[in-house]
Amino acid sequence: MENDSDSNSDSSNPGMMVEDNSTQLVRDFDSASSTEVAKAGPRVATFHGWMYKHYFHVVSEDSKNLRVRCILCGGGKTLSSARNTTSNFKKHLTAIHKNVKLVAKEVDKPETEKRRQRSDTDDSEPKRQCTLPDVLARNSIPAQKMRSLLSEYIIEDMQPLSTVESPSFRKLINNICSTQIPDRKSFTLHLDKVYDLMLSKIKQILEKLDVVCTTVDVWTAHHRSYLGMTVHWIDPQMLKRHKAAIACTRMTGRHTYDVLACKIEQIHTSYSLAGKVCATITDNGSNFVKAFTVFSDSANCTTEEREDVEEEGDDVAFENVDELLSVDPEETNIDDDLTQVQYDLPPHYRCAAHTLNLVASKDVDKFLSSSTTSKTVYRNSFAKSSALWNKASRSTVASDTVQEVTKRKLIVPTATRWNSYYDAIVRVTENSLVELNELCTKLKLRCFSEREFKFLKEYCVVLKPLSRGLDILQGEDNCFFGTVLPTLEAIIKKVVALRPDLSSMTIGLAGAVEDAIRDRFQKVFQNDNAIIAAITLPKFKLKWVESQSKKDLYKQMLIQEMRSHATDEVVVVQKSQDQPTKKNKDDFYDFKSDEESESQSNVEIEANDYLNNAKTIESLHRYPVVKRLFLLYNTALPSSAPVERLFSLGGLVLTPKRNRLIDDRFEKLLLMRYNKDFLHI
Repeated sequence: MENDSDSNSDSSNPGMMVEDNSTQLVRDFDSASSTEVAKAGPRVATFHGWMYKHYFHVVSEDSKNLRVRCILCGGGKTLSSARNTTSNFKKHLTAIHKNVKLVAKEVDKPETEKRRQRSDTDDSEPKRQCTLPDVLARNSIPAQKMRSLLSEYIIEDMQPLSTVESPSFRKLINNICSTQIPDRKSFTLHLDKVYDLMLSKIKQILEKLDVVCTTVDVWTAHHRSYLGMTVHWIDPQMLKRHKAAIACTRMTGRHTYDVLACKIEQIHTSYSLAGKVCATITDNGSNFVKAFTVFSDSANCTTEEREDVEEEGDDVAFENVDELLSVDPEETNIDDDLTQVQYDLPPHYRCAAHTLNLVASKDVDKFLSSSTTSKTVYRNSFAKSSALWNKASRSTVASDTVQEVTKRKLIVPTATRWNSYYDAIVRVTENSLVELNELCTKLKLRCFSEREFKFLKEYCVVLKPLSRGLDILQGEDNCFFGTVLPTLEAIIKKVVALRPDLSSMTIGLAGAVEDAIRDRFQKVFQNDNAIIAAITLPKFKLKWVESQSKKDLYKQMLIQEMRSHATDEVVVVQKSQDQPTKKNKDDFYDFKSDEESESQSNVEIEANDYLNNAKTIESLHRYPVVKRLFLLYNTALPSSAPVERLFSLGGLVLTPKRNRLIDDRFEKLLLMRYNKDFLHI
């Protein structure tokens, strides 16, 4: 009789009685198949790889049968079974010892048996590895989850809706999981529900806010025009900026100032933004400027009539001359006052980045082209640079030559963005004059003279502060309206400081840049809102003001503004506590009360403490009145870059292959992509 020491140690208390565990045994026996030998060889029985073998002693074993004695029974009764099965032993434990808690024990197969099974390919079937489709087929995705995943894929990657009907795409999904893909019609209905939920969530958020700002612009693609609008606000608790796109609606006909005013007011009204918009930021287009000049009555607008405002090129229309000549003169006498009150627009801020772009392009070009010391070298150097860009962008051979000589590609500028023009000049000047002329020789272009190359380098040095300022003003998440004045002052200071190091070719350029900035931003420098916005930014406060007299003046402006916004708060506290009688306006002795004097004193203390100790935006929580001014004046953005980024996404949605997409569907897809953080897919 074989003595199994492991079985004695594991069954030291074999008679311990528990509840009926027949169900447990069946489950254990089913799972035991992973440890049993699939098909026993001629010399090793299946019993030796069984997890319950320690409850039996082997009595005898031959080539066909196996006889064992049950330890739990305690008698001399023996059980027999074939070598390739343990079914009789399982039945014995299930029937006789069903109330005993059995302990399964993993038993390793003998090494000789492992070697035999690996080499015995005739008597054993090879195991098949599970594939990914096999695994996912057993775990099918619910239909709702499938729609959510498809929505996220279509919206995030801006794929066409026809993707769900693509045979190859459906084949791919069907080979991964067994869930049925919705057809295009039902999937479109699902996207409509997602869009409605997103819109409802944005409206709920905007309803709770007191101050927001909007950016507006017009975009043309595939012979269609759209008016886009984004809304921005600052979370009063976290003091973090948030954004959302609220419109990219189709515009037909001419883009006249009254049409734009009508569209802007309609969008503001649809989101209940009337009275909440502190400013609307647009570019310098003449139609936008006129719309806000006529229909906005705010005294703090940065809009003013200029002779050099940009004309919109998309509002060309043809009129019937006969109809114009046949109009009754009396019908043209429209009351201007009635026209001006037709729409109610919020204050208007011109895009600071767009205005600064005009300084760097138009004003600088005007000065360099008229200056006798720089006119010739300016035209020659830029003409040679343009020839180099054109050659490299239109010929693959020339592009390879540029790569071979300079070890990098040239930057080809974009006509509408001065930043790209500046970056292109910088890339040219990063090469030595020898390399540059070697490249021009190989491309059969005119070479640069030493004077022209020096002019390009000085041009980049003088206009580098403008380039950095443009990048700052086009920011979004951490950029506020209070950034405008400190940025302009920093640009002027850095440009003026370069004068001693400039040659006669560009020494006048520094002064021209300063004069252009002060001229184009004249109304911004005098704007009280811009000044208060800069002071209430802890990063700047009064650091950007050099004159001590101006510092004192701006400090008094801050205190006065804080008093006007703290009075209501003090009155509310007094009414809730003491409920004093109202003042009589006709009272001859209309002196300030002690409470009012104390509140004014507290305002000055808060202002001084803020100016001396505030370092970060989070520190505004310690200054409630300053925080209120910060939210009021810094919610506005310096530029309209966000709505231009909306149009950049629109170009990825409205591709040439999808130019038949209806306007309503295009707007929904674009807004869902821009507002993906508000989606509840």
